[in-house]
Amino acid sequence: MGSLLGRFREIVPGCAIGGPPPAGWHPLPGLDPLVLCGLTGVGKTATMARLRPMLDGVVDLPERRLLVDQVVADHYRADPAALDRVERFALTARFRADHPGGVAEILSQLVVRQDLAAAPLMFDGLRGAAEIRHAATALPRARFVALLATDFTRLNRLLRRADAFDRIAISPDGGARRPLPPGLDALFTRAEIEQLTGRVAAGTLSEAELAAKLAIVGEERLNYDPDRMMEAFAEIDPARWLAIDTASHEPPAVAAMIADFLRTSPRPAPGRAAAYRR
Repeated sequence: MGSLLGRFREIVPGCAIGGPPPAGWHPLPGLDPLVLCGLTGVGKTATMARLRPMLDGVVDLPERRLLVDQVVADHYRADPAALDRVERFALTARFRADHPGGVAEILSQLVVRQDLAAAPLMFDGLRGAAEIRHAATALPRARFVALLATDFTRLNRLLRRADAFDRIAISPDGGARRPLPPGLDALFTRAEIEQLTGRVAAGTLSEAELAAKLAIVGEERLNYDPDRMMEAFAEIDPARWLAIDTASHEPPAVAAMIADFLRTSPRPAPGRAAAYRR
């Protein structure tokens, strides 16, 4: 990964990548980060906002979006501002084909400035089985929280959050530029489908907006199957990870469970890596 990461540079203040790093910087594999894992709409941002006040002096590592922008897009000479969500999935899939650990490979190469190394470190976030397996071995002292939600819950959160990042290119006729991923109807129950079609019929949800968000949910599942992600977690020491259904718990409760997990779970010893099984 040396040529990919390039020269030593700070991505955010106190956290850098590339090398060789100067004195006074600590590689992340020797530290104890908390790594949040899960798909778009599982509640990572809301959870982190509630969790930060519960942790003393937490330091946010550069988030996934930033790592993709500054490392992956730069490597392939892509303009991240010009990519919609589905195009970003294609870009990160290309990266995984070249670097099977995906974003976890980049995360494991981060270094933290000495004055921040003892602080609680938090990362948002990893996805999919390959990234979890790589991080479990490359970051032997990391602990993980898998945030889970149904596709219908994720879709509704995407429809509510109005984030400009959730952009899908639209054709002149107003429809989604790409056809929806195959088999998407299998993600929802009949009642859920009826609820969505009823909202469109009532005019409270546009067909273009629904198609765009459905494309994100479906494409992300194709790239990062959450069931396979949980199979990867099952291979890791159970003391190192926690899974929470965010559809059943509000963000304050989710944050409290994570804070309790960090207090009660032992920190993995240096060099203690989970078995990596394909």
